[in-house]
Amino acid sequence: MITPQALMTEAGVLAILICGFLASRALGRRWHFTEVMIMYTLGLLFEILTSHMWRYHNIFLLLPLLCAEDISILFPLAWAGLVMTATAMAEYIWRRHTVTRMGRHAIMMLVWFLIGNIFETLFYNVGVIEYVRDEHTAINFRTAPRRTGPNHAVA
Repeated sequence: MITPQALMTEAGVLAILICGFLASRALGRRWHFTEVMIMYTLGLLFEILTSHMWRYHNIFLLLPLLCAEDISILFPLAWAGLVMTATAMAEYIWRRHTVTRMGRHAIMMLVWFLIGNIFETLFYNVGVIEYVRDEHTAINFRTAPRRTGPNHAVA
C-alpha cells in the first residue's frame, strides 16, 4: 500500500532533482542528458555499495535488486540534483572570484560538504533514513583497550 508519507518521500526526491536543474539554470550552468545519466549511474552505484549502512522508510518505487536493500529508483536522481546544485554553485563562485586550481577544489569540497550535510540531516530528521547500528562493527573509543609498547604512548 502506498502511504501519504511514501508519496511525499518520492516527491521530495524528485523536488531535489528539479531544484538542481533550477539552481543550475539560475547560476548559468546547463546540463546535457549524458551528464545527468552519468550522475544517476554514479548515484545508483553509491546507493548499491552503501545500502547495508542504512535503511530507507516510506518508499515504494523500488529497484528490483538482489544485491542491495530497498533502494528507490528515484534516489539516484536526488544525487544528480545535489551534484548539479553543488557544481553550479562552485562554478558561480569561481567565475566571480579569482581562484587557483587548488582553491577550486577547496570551494567544491566546501559546497559539497554544506549541501550534503544539510540534506543528510534533513532526511534523517524527517525519518526517511535510519542508520544501521551493528554491534559487531561498532567502535567505542572510551572502552577500547589501550595499546602499550615502545611505539604506543599511554595517556
